[in-house]
Amino acid sequence: MIPYDKYKDSGVAWIGEVPEHWEVKRLKYVADAMPSNIDKKSKEDECEVLLCNYVDVYKNDFIKKGMPFMQATASEAQIEKFELKKGDVIATKDSEDPNDIAVPALVTENLDGVVCGYHLTLIRSFSNNLNGGFLFWLLKSKFYGSYFSTEANGVTRFGIGTNSFKVLPTILPPLPEQTAIARYLDQKTTEIDQLIAQKERLLALWEEEKTALINQAVTRGLDAGAKMKDSGVAWLGEVPEHWEVKRLKYVAIKIQTGSTPPSNIEGYFADEVNWFTPGDFTNELYLKESKRKVSLSALNDEVVKMFPSNSVLMVGIGATLGKVGFIEFAASANQQINVLSFNRLNSTKFYAMFFHVNQQNIASLTNAATLAILNQSQTKDIVVPKPPDEEIDKIVRHIETQTARIQTQMDQTRKLIELLKEYRATLISEVVTGKIKITE
Repeated sequence: MIPYDKYKDSGVAWIGEVPEHWEVKRLKYVADAMPSNIDKKSKEDECEVLLCNYVDVYKNDFIKKGMPFMQATASEAQIEKFELKKGDVIATKDSEDPNDIAVPALVTENLDGVVCGYHLTLIRSFSNNLNGGFLFWLLKSKFYGSYFSTEANGVTRFGIGTNSFKVLPTILPPLPEQTAIARYLDQKTTEIDQLIAQKERLLALWEEEKTALINQAVTRGLDAGAKMKDSGVAWLGEVPEHWEVKRLKYVAIKIQTGSTPPSNIEGYFADEVNWFTPGDFTNELYLKESKRKVSLSALNDEVVKMFPSNSVLMVGIGATLGKVGFIEFAASANQQINVLSFNRLNSTKFYAMFFHVNQQNIASLTNAATLAILNQSQTKDIVVPKPPDEEIDKIVRHIETQTARIQTQMDQTRKLIELLKEYRATLISEVVTGKIKITE
């Protein structure tokens, strides 16, 4: 990768230098930027159309035939203006995040009967010196993303006016170079995306291996030749013959439920004590920090409880029912969380791991047709395996050793994925601003 021979000041501070023979013009001199006024409603006096809407643009780089466009209607004037043509660039014009403003998508072919929908701006070149593919990659670059996030207005929802598109400083290499750049970035980003997808599939396989390893150890033990017996629980199946099978209330030393401070009393919510809710639970076993916190006064007034370190927190209601998290520090929780305490650290870890890989099985224990609930009483009656303490210690050590090996590989792969994404973003920005020379 080599630079161009000579550069000049673009006249725009955030763009910097560009190749000497390139131009920089405001977008309004080379293209129309047209905010769409076609909504999702269907009207009897209008023509039926397919609507390319916000989500279609936000989630796809390229708009093409065969996509699941929704049905709507539009007037003849709207169809004439907003029917999608090859080379059009569609950009989002509002979002809850200012960094998501002006997310572009390129229309790769003429789409008869498909129109640009509401909350989007259609950019169409009207000159012979702007290639739609080049403009798409230009808008994908970090420099232009920063421009639009700065231009966005709003508090809870951010939007950008049509004028911000029209006055956009647009880098204009000669048309053959624009075409070459667009083709180059099409090819290179596809290669990078394929490599990222391979690494993400590898992550998924490692996650499956980790789950299978834990599940095997906490339900079947480490001795592959051990005699087995029916646990009496369909979803649990067989367990080693010498293991006990008991209800959780006979295994845990305490099962409690959290609470929520009264909202009408000032001072109960403050950045002092972790207070976990279902929204804090992820696919990771260890809970790190809660999004909301309560004050020490809420604890002193006993409107919330402090649960000891090395406890297992289990979601007891809603879509994430059965999810668990292990806390290595004392914390509080709301009434949607059941908190389990055990008499030994390794026993706590064992049951945290057991419930972690059996979330769906635990969730299936509820029979609610609408809102699934696993209250404290139901939690106490969950049937669990109980190996001897010395065997629990061996199982926990085995799981921690083997999952640490897998986790190292996963962490390295995640780091590589991030580096690939950074490289992709940098490559786009360097190429479209002329820092790297691209020819046919």
